[in-house]
Amino acid sequence: MATNTYMLEYDAFIRSIKQNKNVSHAVLLGAGASISSQIQSAADCIWEWKRDIYSSNNPNTTLIVSNFRSEAVRRSIQAWLDAQGEYPLMGSSDEYSFYAEKAYPIEADRQKYFEQLAYNKAPYIGYKLLCMLNNAGIVKSVWTTNFDGLTERAAHQMNITPICITLDDPERIFRNENSHELLYIALHGDYKYSKLKNTNQELDTQNNIFKDALKRYFVDKNLIVMGYSGRDKSLMNALKEAFSQPGSGRLYWCGFGDDICSEVKDLIDIARVNNRIAYFISTDGFDKTILQLSRACFEDDIVKQEEIKKLIKSTIKKDETKTSFRIESPRDDKFVKSNLHPVAFPKDVYQFEIKTNGEHLWNNIDQIIGNNRDIVAVPFKGKVFAVSSIAKVKEIFGDYLKGDILKDPIGVDDIRKVSVFQRLMMKSILIGISKSANLETDGKWKLWKKTTSKKAVNGIEYFIADAVELSFFFGKDTKFAYLSIKPTIHIYTLSNEIIPKDIKLQFTKEKFDRLYNAQYDQALEDWNSLIFHNNSLRFTFPILTTSDMSFSISNNVAFSGIKVLNDKYKSYPISMEQKKIVFKGVEFLEPQLLFQNKNSDFKSRDFHPMRGLVNHYPFDYQNNGITNTFNVELGVLCPSKYSTSNPQLSP
Repeated sequence: MATNTYMLEYDAFIRSIKQNKNVSHAVLLGAGASISSQIQSAADCIWEWKRDIYSSNNPNTTLIVSNFRSEAVRRSIQAWLDAQGEYPLMGSSDEYSFYAEKAYPIEADRQKYFEQLAYNKAPYIGYKLLCMLNNAGIVKSVWTTNFDGLTERAAHQMNITPICITLDDPERIFRNENSHELLYIALHGDYKYSKLKNTNQELDTQNNIFKDALKRYFVDKNLIVMGYSGRDKSLMNALKEAFSQPGSGRLYWCGFGDDICSEVKDLIDIARVNNRIAYFISTDGFDKTILQLSRACFEDDIVKQEEIKKLIKSTIKKDETKTSFRIESPRDDKFVKSNLHPVAFPKDVYQFEIKTNGEHLWNNIDQIIGNNRDIVAVPFKGKVFAVSSIAKVKEIFGDYLKGDILKDPIGVDDIRKVSVFQRLMMKSILIGISKSANLETDGKWKLWKKTTSKKAVNGIEYFIADAVELSFFFGKDTKFAYLSIKPTIHIYTLSNEIIPKDIKLQFTKEKFDRLYNAQYDQALEDWNSLIFHNNSLRFTFPILTTSDMSFSISNNVAFSGIKVLNDKYKSYPISMEQKKIVFKGVEFLEPQLLFQNKNSDFKSRDFHPMRGLVNHYPFDYQNNGITNTFNVELGVLCPSKYSTSNPQLSP
């Protein structure tokens, strides 16, 4: 039989289950179904056991091989195992059972290992939708080789009674079907109970009661296999016996990818010889498949569709969770100064509704406030949020007010997440600084000095003022916010014309192109002196009032503590207050490039490419005249009018 005859297209599989949703189905789950629930796969378990065996025999390598998911670490471990001559070949079918017993020969230790794997793990969306299919009578039972108990947990979460049958009480499998129960059969045991099956001897024997139940159960019920590799010989033999019996129950073996192992092919062949419908389906994993099955089976049920949406929304998307970048740096070899000033916002803002004249709420607010700088307000979800005093709110909005003026608590996390709240705080800060430091502001992000220089270009006179751009930076834990102050320039004309981009670029380059680190740092210090006067800046809003809406901006800046990996580049810094060291970093050397040494056959190293070429030959210099030509050909890109100036260049 050709391989492609085993296959059923994925979309055809979905339609098949949908068409037969009134038929009872059972699902057999393997370790692959639990990966998205953060349960380690069988393959990862094998590598963890290999790592434990290796590190316990080579104690000085514990830290080096700690990350057993690294390909380099795996190669090192496997090379050592192969050299011992007593371990199975990588990829052999008995690796799982061999290494489980070799790593933990005591049964209680193996049980403890799996108990720790499953501890505090929550079932992901696939398990919950599986229970939903059970509630609708489509899936009657779940059979699993897993020890994690996730099916049982999901059933409880979905208010379904799970009937858990394990190796301790297999005879409980003989019971009448109940539409309010989910039959859950742990074929290899459950970590919460006494018996587990891991070793060769254990896996090669299947409980006789379970074998008899399989034969009887799948006479008229369809079996969907998901996340299971078929490595358990006794279970595969039991399935072969079950599908050797006459019956109408189908077999849908869902695999990840297109590879069909020989054991699965044999099972499909046996089922077909006995007039059973049996196929292999290439899928994209347990959760996505169950999700699509659920949507297809309930496509005409609006209530169920909404329930699916709620389940998706309430389930943490672990595959989309971002792991924050973290550097463990026990020492600081140098410090890097930032331009970030800690800032504290008011704890509350005023919230109210206003009558609109049919225009957009932004336009209404702008028209009402005009040029008044004693209040800043923004719209959000149909309401107005303002920084000011309650007296000013009443005075300015007056007859436009609709309902009460409320105080609404606001935190750093709220400001971080909502852009209009950032605008609210930024404009308030700009107004506060401009008044205290006698500066001009655009109310958006810029402050500039009132003194200007003039430059004329193409007959137009431009006024140029030293300026700073302000922006917010929020700490990774969202508890702290920082105000970034960045020197720039402000350009305008007396007629307030739009400044062309090339003019902005020209004047900016003239100002900052040769402003090196020391000069840039001095420019920052000058602005800090102007804004802060060597003290933290605190002001209420409106300015110089008794309003309880206050802002605080520190005149200190945040520093980064840098760990230097090469001793030659350490600067042995002066002591620094720990509270000022907000960020951590590591200074790596530039990657070393290889060159051909001019005086020997050895390779030389240099991280600087041009210096390396000046001092040495290119890496492949010895190939000249063999695979390389002696000449170096250059392609020069230039306008055709310039190419004639050099006879060697042709357009």
